[in-house]
Amino acid sequence: VGCNRPSDLDRTVDNPRGYFESTLLRPFNDQLLGAAGYAWDCPPLTPIHWSQGRYLLQAIRRKSDFEAYALGHSWVDKDPRLALTRPLYEHLLLKRIPCLFVIRNPFDVARSLWLRDGFSQEKGLLIWLLYNRGCALGYDRDHDQLVSYEGLLSGETTHLDRLHQFLSPSLKNCGLYNDVSLEERILQVHREHTDQSLRRNQGKAYEENFLSHEPFSTALRNHCFGIFEALKNSSFAASEFISQFELL
Repeated sequence: VGCNRPSDLDRTVDNPRGYFESTLLRPFNDQLLGAAGYAWDCPPLTPIHWSQGRYLLQAIRRKSDFEAYALGHSWVDKDPRLALTRPLYEHLLLKRIPCLFVIRNPFDVARSLWLRDGFSQEKGLLIWLLYNRGCALGYDRDHDQLVSYEGLLSGETTHLDRLHQFLSPSLKNCGLYNDVSLEERILQVHREHTDQSLRRNQGKAYEENFLSHEPFSTALRNHCFGIFEALKNSSFAASEFISQFELL
């Protein structure tokens, strides 16, 4: 997608191309987390049981707002908060929406949060851990796909193929599927819109400043990087993703 939809969040200096996050979805996710006593930057240490009546009541009250989501088949939204709130949307939309889970290096996530929000390294790593645990606990092998953030950016065939597999069922349901044209379109869009220069938290100067800013909590650092290394060694297999987080 080359431009924002009218309902997308505005561009900012840290996301000059836009967030591609809905002005409907994100505030509701913030509302849900707030009702549970949490926030996007203060996620729960244990999963929230969204089937409780007080949360279901909020879903019932918002059904009319999400009618287009419930009845539509070809919309896409991006909001990291869904890693924590997604189970509630099965009650809100009355169906399971396929999810594409994108795994990013925990070091890069912690560094981005430090640059943008001033978060400590430990807090950034903990956010990475808890958000990915939420994704793993809700992973559905029949509907979802797992890809590497770095793999997508570099155009690795494995991860572009997974993106192709993820999009195909939805387009078939809409009668818009053509295997050859979809694969070509994914490659074309990747070439046209991937811009590595937008990863402005990269570079030796940033890394040295980040590392010297505050010592890592060794146990948390080793745990997060151990998970990420295991995922890389498995080529980001869904089975490894689920097993790495099921004991947390």
